[in-house]
Amino acid sequence: MAKKREFGEGPIYLITNYIFWFVLCNLYFIVCTLPFVIYVVLTFMLKDPYGTFKDTWLILFLLSLLVGPALAASYSTMGKLIREKDLNVTKDYFKYYKMNFKQSFIVWAVQMTVNCLLYVNMSFYSQFEIGTYIKPVILTIGIIINVLLIVALPILSRFYFNFKDLLKCAFYYGIKKFYVTMGTIVIFIIAFIIISYIPQLILFVFSMISYSVMVIFKPVLNEIEKTLKKA
Repeated sequence: MAKKREFGEGPIYLITNYIFWFVLCNLYFIVCTLPFVIYVVLTFMLKDPYGTFKDTWLILFLLSLLVGPALAASYSTMGKLIREKDLNVTKDYFKYYKMNFKQSFIVWAVQMTVNCLLYVNMSFYSQFEIGTYIKPVILTIGIIINVLLIVALPILSRFYFNFKDLLKCAFYYGIKKFYVTMGTIVIFIIAFIIISYIPQLILFVFSMISYSVMVIFKPVLNEIEKTLKKA
């Protein structure tokens, strides 16, 4: 019995399970965003990838819309893993993908549209002297909206709110738990730097981002759950 318990609950078995869950969740994320992933990977193989992104920003914008629902499903899946220490990745990922698709698509589309408008306006006002004064205002507004929506996606991956209440909740906790907001941004920055130098980690990076984000969001989600139970 001791040997069976060690096989089913030992560190090697646990590590193997986690690796399997992370790889499979990451694979489903890639499958759901395949056109976007292929575009980004091929662009990074060029001599001037950032220049190409700049020239083809509209294509990047349209393909990026696929990311929101896939990321929300990944958040939900990793959140369940954190809570229950167990997963049926295939069943759970696509259940959450379908469940959160509409709202996560809207939230992500708003965020990407804001970024698109931010880029267009920054480029336009860069041509004029008055842009020196207008660009900081545009940038500040863009950052605030992005931070708000970055907080919204992990929340909707666990709870259902209408869009208005979701934004209120994200705004409240984005300020109250500012360290969580900043931590999420830092996670994405670190992941971007790592994948730029070690592209092979694409097999893990998206699920690792999701897991890390849901870990630091745990206090926020627990507080929301307690508030909803009291209401």
